[in-house]
Formats: sequence, C-alpha cells, structure tokens
Amino acid sequence: MKRHLVIGDGLSSWASELVDAAPRGQVAYLGADATCHLTYLRDTVIEEVAFGLEQRGIHPDIMLDQVTAILTDLNLMDLAEAHPTRLSGGQTRRVALASVLVLQADTLILDDPWAGLDTTSCKQVCDILDRYPGDIIAVAHSLPPIDHHFGCFELRDGTMVPYTGHHPPPQLPPCAPTGDIIDLGDVAGRREPPRRRWWQFTTPTEPGFTTPPLHLRLERGEICWLRGPNGVGKTTLLHTLALTPQPASISLQTQRACDQVTETTLRDFIGGEPAGALASIDLETHPLDLTPTMLRLAQVEKVFNQGTDVVLLDEPDVGLDYPGRTQLHRLIHHHLHGNRPPAIIMTCHDPTLMAEVSQYATVRELALA
Repeated sequence: MKRHLVIGDGLSSWASELVDAAPRGQVAYLGADATCHLTYLRDTVIEEVAFGLEQRGIHPDIMLDQVTAILTDLNLMDLAEAHPTRLSGGQTRRVALASVLVLQADTLILDDPWAGLDTTSCKQVCDILDRYPGDIIAVAHSLPPIDHHFGCFELRDGTMVPYTGHHPPPQLPPCAPTGDIIDLGDVAGRREPPRRRWWQFTTPTEPGFTTPPLHLRLERGEICWLRGPNGVGKTTLLHTLALTPQPASISLQTQRACDQVTETTLRDFIGGEPAGALASIDLETHPLDLTPTMLRLAQVEKVFNQGTDVVLLDEPDVGLDYPGRTQLHRLIHHHLHGNRPPAIIMTCHDPTLMAEVSQYATVRELALA
C-alpha cells in the first residue's frame, strides 16, 4: 500500500488531474474546501456521512455499521446527531474526510487533510489513514505537526521527487508592544440556536452555544494566541467580537478566505497597495482567480489595511505553502512595526508557526477550554 505525501503549492490542480485519469469508481477524493463535501441535505452528521452509501443503495444496517465505525475512529460520535451546519472548521474537515473514507475506494486522493486540525484530531486522522487498506496520495502545503508514516515528496515539473525540507522562517527584527492597553472586558462567544426556516415543518431544537467568558486586556503590538481544541468555540468567540459592539474597532479574517470576497479586483479587495508576493500580481485580477496561498495573503492584508485597533486572525496559516508562510510572517511583522500597531488575537493549531512568530513578536497564550 502506497502512502505518499506531496508538499508544495499548486497541487490541487495536479490532484484533480489524478482523479480524472483514474478508472471510474476506484478513487475517492477529498478537496481542500471541506464544505464542498457536505450536501447539507441531511439534518445530522451521521446521515450526512452515510449519503454516499445511500446513493449506492447499501442496506441501512450495513450503512449504520460502516458510518458508526468511521465516526468512532475520528472521535465524531458525540456529534452524530448534530446538524452539519453547526460544526467548527476542524469538525467539518473530519466529517468531510469521514464521508470519503466510508466509500472504501481503492485509492484515496486527499487535499490538505489535516489543515486546521488540532494535534489530537490530526493524530486521529493520521492513525486512521495508516490503517486504511488502500493506497493514499495526500497533497499538502506543509507537513502535519505530528509523526506520520507517509513518504514525503515535492512536485517538480509534474514529477514527484524526494522532499528535501521546508523554507526556514525569515529573520526579522523584534517588535515591542507599545504599552497602550485595549481593554475589551469580559467577552463570551455566543452562537444563537438555529432558527426555523420557512420550509421547515418543525422548529429546530438544538440549543445555542456560549463559550466561557474571557477577560480580554490587550496591548498594542502584541499577539494573543487563542488556543484550544477543535469545536471549543474559538471561531465563535472571534465572530462575537467582530459582530457585536466593542469599546475598540475590530477587523476579522475568516477561516474561509472566499467568504470575504465581495470586490472584483485585487486592488479593491485589499484596499491599498499590495506588498510582498502580491505586488507582482495584476491589480485588476479577480481575488477568486488567485491561488489559495495568494488569496489567503490578500485576505490577511485586507483586514490589516482596515486600520482597526484589534485584528482577529482565524487560522491564517491554513492554505499557505512554505513560501506563503514566509510572506505571512513579513506581513504580520510589517503591521506590528508601524507607528500605531494593532493588537492581534490569533487562532492557530500549528505550534511551529507560533514559535516562529515569537521570534519577532510578543506572543501571549490564552487558552479556551
């Protein structure tokens, strides 16, 4: 059984070509955008994961056994009756993977299967892939943050060659906090219970969700690393901060970059002159025509350019290759080095990236349990 991991950027198109060239029915594919693998035609996670088997006419008892086994392996059984729209980003990715694994194809082609996953979830994914009875080709922007059993390669001129290591982080001068305090007070993330849609005959009974309150006392020029496992409410907290009145101005970078694209040109999307790798791109380019790495960098530049007191970065490293991570470091450093830098609250599941950030910025950890 093959276990290949191909590192780099621009691999999504290559992976799609592999899928198109494979005999029909022998390959199952997980794309980079996990939400594209959920139909949202079913009201529970377990029914969503079973959708592919349902379309094949598998007997319900067999479907239930197979889906239950997959959800158990991915530690998702406690979410079996949850509505698919009420999941965190990491939970959505694991549900999407479950919907692919349950098909039991001869070959799996996976695009960034561990992007946005906490360490525990990432280990569960790697463990279940190690036991998978077929071949696996995974393409990713970076190595998983844990030990794995994949043979590592990179793509050069359409050919897989042995992986020789990633780009080292840039050496940047340190940025010091300014001493100016931004006190947001006690903040709790709140997600309202689902509302009844016009086409629903019954009212949804799923309760709302509230995170434990945190006292957010920030300092300009520092980074608050908001930590916690998938599903604990980090994104909910950030959205609550951005969408409710606060004593300071706030801008938010969302997990899915395409969710913030409302402009039709790179110039208008960024709201300023692009820097770094973005400077070489035609300003009339539509943001959705950018590579995933360039779109993510443009999105982060956009929220910094809004000039707010506080910038919320929700997993800004997801979708970045190693050169893109270097550009992210330079972008963050540039805005922390200004005359009136913002305070930054940042979620990230990659401790390696945060260790790199701490080489030039003051990073304070804040756990959301």
